[in-house]
Amino acid sequence: MLFTAGCLQYLQETLAQRVASLPRQPEWLLVNLLPLHPARGYWTVQSIGTAYCPYRVQHDEGFFQDILRLGYRRLDRWENLEKSCWVAFDDLHSLDRYHGAAFRLDPALIEGR
Repeated sequence: MLFTAGCLQYLQETLAQRVASLPRQPEWLLVNLLPLHPARGYWTVQSIGTAYCPYRVQHDEGFFQDILRLGYRRLDRWENLEKSCWVAFDDLHSLDRYHGAAFRLDPALIEGR
């Protein structure tokens, strides 16, 4: 199982890129606190008070398609309404919620590739 909660947005590679590079894909992926935008993916900068960090917001559909292409089946998806992301002076890129999802590796999908 690979579990992630609130760290993917700080990585240069996407989750799909990381999982694809593993010698053995985990049977389960559990992802939570993921910033997804309905129209586009982009990088912004996050202020954590003492520093500024690059911060990736992924395109919603693209994130899920990339994981499904690896042979995973999405079992569940949810919204984290208590988490948001305000991009200064740019309401079109701000998010009013984050997302989570559960995936399971499906051998039938892998064999079909």
